[in-house]
Amino acid sequence: MSTNDSSIDGAASALDDLLAEHPYYCSESNYYSNDANAEWETMTDFLAEFDSADVDMNLVFRWDIRQRDKGNPDRYYAEVFMMHQRKGIFSPHHIKHINEDEAIRFRSYLEKHWAVIRAMWAPVSANAEVRR
Repeated sequence: MSTNDSSIDGAASALDDLLAEHPYYCSESNYYSNDANAEWETMTDFLAEFDSADVDMNLVFRWDIRQRDKGNPDRYYAEVFMMHQRKGIFSPHHIKHINEDEAIRFRSYLEKHWAVIRAMWAPVSANAEVRR
């Protein structure tokens, strides 16, 4: 867990908790269609569209939250990558701005997707535990 000295009580911020260094990048475009990409001004805008969407048909498999630049540490952007499984469409979403309050809502949104992914991979996970 990371710490954020700018928080009031010294606890980690929701944004800092969602920062992740993935070992490999994810494409910011759909190779087969330019229509699958989307750009959102804020995370609130993105969540207004997808927070209540069916998780099975709009499954988030990865996200990246990054600081916009080192000179302005309070500015973050997000990229959300989802599969529309029924249609077979990979859909990258660029969110220009995410703030602390939105990060809390975004984490709740991600937890629904994590539950589905965890259930999908349960047979592998259960078997992996036995083999250790």
